[in-house]
Amino acid sequence: MIHKRYCVGAKNKQYIMYKFRSMKVDADDIEKVLTPEQIAEYRKECKLVNDPRITRVGRIIRRFSIDELPQLFCVLKGDMSLVGPRPMVAFETTFWGNNLGRVLEVTPGITGYRQVNGRSDATYESGKRQKLEMYYVENRSLKLDIQILFATVKAVFGGRGAR
Repeated sequence: MIHKRYCVGAKNKQYIMYKFRSMKVDADDIEKVLTPEQIAEYRKECKLVNDPRITRVGRIIRRFSIDELPQLFCVLKGDMSLVGPRPMVAFETTFWGNNLGRVLEVTPGITGYRQVNGRSDATYESGKRQKLEMYYVENRSLKLDIQILFATVKAVFGGRGAR
């Protein structure tokens, strides 16, 4: 089943990002399905380390990033590119401070510098997530994109860092 997620893209344009559903149907109602501690963790990082909303099949398709395949439709529509900063939901824009405008100048990508150099281990709280995304924004080039694409294949088949 395809899941739609409303994201903020280049030039602050909202678009619909598609993914294969890897979570239970009521997963977006966090107050209903998460504990107060989990809600606090989610609001801090926009993800959970041991997310109880992920299904058994969801764990497998996430490990190998199969859930991301429908994003190719977003690439064809021009809302996303193959390589770029990770797409953000509106809430995530609050973590970027003065760098928000700069990161939103770049079309979000299915994969990116952060995914191959930190993946799930780069957090907003530590600032590593923003630092890795900004490295791409400031250094993007065809050569870097090709390096990221090759590193993505290696990371996906190794299942490294995925949650």
